[in-house]
Amino acid sequence: MVTNQHFRSRELGSKGWLVHPRSGRFVMFDATTLHGVIPGAGHSTDIDSRRITFMCAFWRDIKFRTPNQPKEFCACMPFPATTDTSVSWHRAHLKPLPHGVAATVTPGVAVQPAFVAPVWVSMLEHQSTSLPSYDQCYQGF
Repeated sequence: MVTNQHFRSRELGSKGWLVHPRSGRFVMFDATTLHGVIPGAGHSTDIDSRRITFMCAFWRDIKFRTPNQPKEFCACMPFPATTDTSVSWHRAHLKPLPHGVAATVTPGVAVQPAFVAPVWVSMLEHQSTSLPSYDQCYQGF
């Protein structure tokens, strides 16, 4: 989801655009706006049905950041080295193609993002003594 809320602005975003996940789909946008990946509908034990989100940014000037704790991730951190034993997700999911196998590229298909408004809802109107269950959250997308 990408919103029209800018990071340095004190105004909340009033509009958002959501692109539903599909295999091989990518989205480009102005990263100075508030954006993020909306969680899916629950945890899957089937590893082939899990979603992997890979974010890549193009910077004019970049200052790499270091996570506060081992095995922690943060924005703008260097990609883990293949010899780094503290993390393993990249070795499990980003394996090189076998020798002699070429990558295939499918032609891009433009899609219209889903318009989302309002982006924010006041929780003062929805006060409750407990948090909603996970199944009640993020299901409108």
